[in-house]
Amino acid sequence: MGRKFKQLKFVREITIKYVANMNDETSLFIPVGFNNNIKWNLGHIYVVQERFAFDIIGEKMTMPNHFKELFSTGTKPSETKKNKIHLQTFKFYFN
Repeated sequence: MGRKFKQLKFVREITIKYVANMNDETSLFIPVGFNNNIKWNLGHIYVVQERFAFDIIGEKMTMPNHFKELFSTGTKPSETKKNKIHLQTFKFYFN
């Protein structure tokens, strides 16, 4: 495994470790002064990493189609009602 993919794996493992015991309700909290909740940030991290690791070099990204719509730069959790994605789903995709 190349160094960059080892780094990607490490970041994903650490990210999931931090939310391992979190529930869906807690992941929806948006702190005062911020635009996004933890669930949105997880989705955003995943979309950005997939783009940098695969899309930019012309490889196929492995994510649900609606992830780009929900978590790309410029989106906010307050702008969409479609984000019914469970926290477990992010844990699955980060592995």
